[in-house]
Amino acid sequence: MRLLSGDEIEHLYRKHVHIHDTAEYSRRYSRLPINENNREWRWEGKDVARVIAVLEFARICSLHQLTAKHLLTFNGEGDPELEHLRYERHSNFNYTDGPVDYDLQTLRIPRHAYDFVMLNQTLEHVYHPLLCLENVRDFLAPGAYIYANVPTVNIPHSTPFHYYTGFTPTGLACLLRACEFEVIEVGQWGNAEYIGRMFKTQSWPDFRQLRSYAGDFNNPVIAWVLARKD
Repeated sequence: MRLLSGDEIEHLYRKHVHIHDTAEYSRRYSRLPINENNREWRWEGKDVARVIAVLEFARICSLHQLTAKHLLTFNGEGDPELEHLRYERHSNFNYTDGPVDYDLQTLRIPRHAYDFVMLNQTLEHVYHPLLCLENVRDFLAPGAYIYANVPTVNIPHSTPFHYYTGFTPTGLACLLRACEFEVIEVGQWGNAEYIGRMFKTQSWPDFRQLRSYAGDFNNPVIAWVLARKD
């Protein structure tokens, strides 16, 4: 772990977060590309924030031409992101199959040349995210990618194994940098309508329940990061 200076935090914010405070970014999903709702993971009944994060993951994979020889996931066997990343081999570890060895805070898994790891909606369910990321980093090959998406605003779920309502986009970037990953891209989505409906119903709205999908920079509900092992 390394400590970040105020200047470095400001740099991460300006380079990766504040750049999204634009009308173009906010309107990117004003209209959802319904034609993309044609995969195994259908959008109906799914959290619309996750839908948008998955669409952004597909964009990120295309933009950076991401592939993996050996993908590593945790509790991620059915993650929708898998449909958008080309990979040769996939190792997934479910916490319930090994509550000691597969706990990210005490991680003991086979050592392979993992060159891509995904942590989808995971870091809010660990009590020591910094330690978890450091542990995961130890199993990655040099130059390996890490992708994570997390809530920035959330309602309690999976109690008692739910420790954080979420991470701000800046906080997520700082967390990865503190674990000595090179931050490549940070993104976010959310709006006040989604937040209001989520707290009122104590559930996550699907795409049919919102009037607007336009993002609001000041009301993020989900954030994601792509980073690389230095």
